[in-house]
This record gives sequence, C-alpha cells and structure tokens, in this order.
Amino acid sequence: MRTLYHHSILTDSRKVRLALGEKRLEFIEKLVVPWSIDHDFLTLNPAGELPVLVDEGDIIVCGANAICEYLDEVYHEPPLLGRTPEARAESRRLADWFDK
Repeated sequence: MRTLYHHSILTDSRKVRLALGEKRLEFIEKLVVPWSIDHDFLTLNPAGELPVLVDEGDIIVCGANAICEYLDEVYHEPPLLGRTPEARAESRRLADWFDK
C-alpha cells in the first residue's frame, strides 16, 4: 500500500494529498512532525524534508512537485495537467501561483 509521509499544516503536503485524491489513489497517511528528529523517517529522506511518498514496490519519491509528476507519469488517468499543451501550461501556471 502506498504511504504518504507528511504533516497536515504544510502546503506541499496538502498539494500531494490533493493530487492523490484527484488520481483516486488509496494511501496511508503517516504524520511526521517536521521540527522533531525521526531517525526512521531520515532513512527515507536524509534531508528530512516533507512530503515523501513510498509507492508500491518500495519506490521512494521526495518533494511535492516530484511526487505529483511521478503520479501523473505512472498513473495516467485521470491526468493532473490536462491533455493538450495549452491545458498543461494553464495547470502549471496555476500550480506555480498557488506555490507562492
């Protein structure tokens, strides 16, 4: 079962939870407190940054944008970015605006 390591107050974590929801992918949530040291979590991401996705097959993906791109590449339907170059550009514009 895929597992998302995150903290609910972080915007990057919310972005990934929304992407997983849009893709209709089931996942287990593991809450990580970013201001504490969790040695088990550091084995997944030595940088200690959230979010981290552990997908089926023990594939580890770190960082919100990398996780969202990974999900769109591996799980094609429904697409996160749109089907045309124009739709993908608009999706990226909106994502960039919300990331600020």
